[in-house]
Amino acid sequence: MAHAVAGAASTTPGKRSLAMEGFAAALRALPATICENAGVDAADAVTRLRAAHAADPDGTRAGVDVRAGGVADMGAAGVVEGREEGERLFLFFFFLFPLFWGFTHTPSHPSFL
Repeated sequence: MAHAVAGAASTTPGKRSLAMEGFAAALRALPATICENAGVDAADAVTRLRAAHAADPDGTRAGVDVRAGGVADMGAAGVVEGREEGERLFLFFFFLFPLFWGFTHTPSHPSFL
């Protein structure tokens, strides 16, 4: 997801691209934070996770397995993310995040209309 957001940010003009790049950076930091909080070697797990994502054409099934201290197939482990939750997060960051940072040229801001 971080790769997709960063790719979209590179083709988005203006301040919105900065917010998108920040969101992509935050998404990239999540696996390391999860590992650190679980007592797993974050550097090792994150590099393995990136390699697994690069090896998988979809790049969507590999995730951090904090119990085993490595990377595992999240689909096989029964860990799934609901599509509605992903859409809800996207809408939050698309409409509300720019307002926190003072960006006024967003579809949710009256000056845009």
